[in-house]
Amino acid sequence: MTNIQRIVIASNPSNMTTATANMPISKLQGEVKSMLERLMKDELYSTVELRYLTGISVKEIEAILEDSKHYSLGFLNNLLDRIENNEGKHELVEDVSQFQKIWHTAMQARKGRRNRKHRVEPCFDLLVGGSGLGKSKVMRAFANQSRSSVYMVRLDKTLHYRELLERIALEMGLLDLGVHKAPEKRKSNWTAKYLMRIILNKLETNTDSNLSNTYPILIIDEAEEIPPKTLRKIKNFHTATEGLISIIICGMPETKLRLFKIAGLKKDGTLKHAYEQNIYTPFVRRMNVVSIPRISSNDLSVFCKYHGIDNKRTVDIIFSSGMWWNYQIATDMILHYGAETLNTMKDEKQFKALCSEFV
Repeated sequence: MTNIQRIVIASNPSNMTTATANMPISKLQGEVKSMLERLMKDELYSTVELRYLTGISVKEIEAILEDSKHYSLGFLNNLLDRIENNEGKHELVEDVSQFQKIWHTAMQARKGRRNRKHRVEPCFDLLVGGSGLGKSKVMRAFANQSRSSVYMVRLDKTLHYRELLERIALEMGLLDLGVHKAPEKRKSNWTAKYLMRIILNKLETNTDSNLSNTYPILIIDEAEEIPPKTLRKIKNFHTATEGLISIIICGMPETKLRLFKIAGLKKDGTLKHAYEQNIYTPFVRRMNVVSIPRISSNDLSVFCKYHGIDNKRTVDIIFSSGMWWNYQIATDMILHYGAETLNTMKDEKQFKALCSEFV
């Protein structure tokens, strides 16, 4: 991802003004425009998909692409944060174990997993790991390789079941974006029942014509944001699509504890109170929990070498400090200080001082 310089400004009473010939767009807005164009060209995002990624309207995205409005620098900075957080702005290094674990999980979901009766069936995985370890970025990279059969949606606290189904249907290319651009129009036309029907029809058709013995995959990112009502609907979605699609739910480590608590389970998966199950107990027990490992000394060594930090003493200092617990912090510091500065560090105290504004 391009390293874009943030600009700090005084408060602006408005997000945008009309563009004129005498007032060209700012350099930052030009860079944001280039980023949106890259996502559309290289990663095949539609303007509606960009709306979900950025949190702004299709009309605002089109205004940025057409240079028809001037947006405040504060608005643009917030927009950049949304894009970078969704993509995972840290650099991915293929040889670190975190990247490999996430990628392997997606590959396994495509192939399916043998059940107790030795039949291959779609996977239902809960992938958990700390922030900045690459969940979103690796899964997005995997989805971009097979956009016709790998569908990735991102949750937030305000997302309800109908909106979740809408995002899945959009990812599958099932909705007429030309006719229904405005969200308020879609809400009255695309009911949850209709969306579920066209999704199931798509999956059943794919299964009938599937000759490669692989499964489509639904990746649900940011699972820690699932509202309780939506979680129940996801359970219903899993039941309705069982045997047709692999599902990977991605979230922070506390996502597992939260789901186990809702299902009345202990940390080891046993019931808290004997014979007291609820509607979520069998649903959560069906999940195969995959935990992304913490950064080891070997991972850190590989990551540092990739970025030009080849001083063994430096790597030992960084690891023993415990300050680089995710790759986002590490990448930000390398971009800020440069590998040469970090290679000349003398002790842990000096390194922690450098970390002070990043951790």
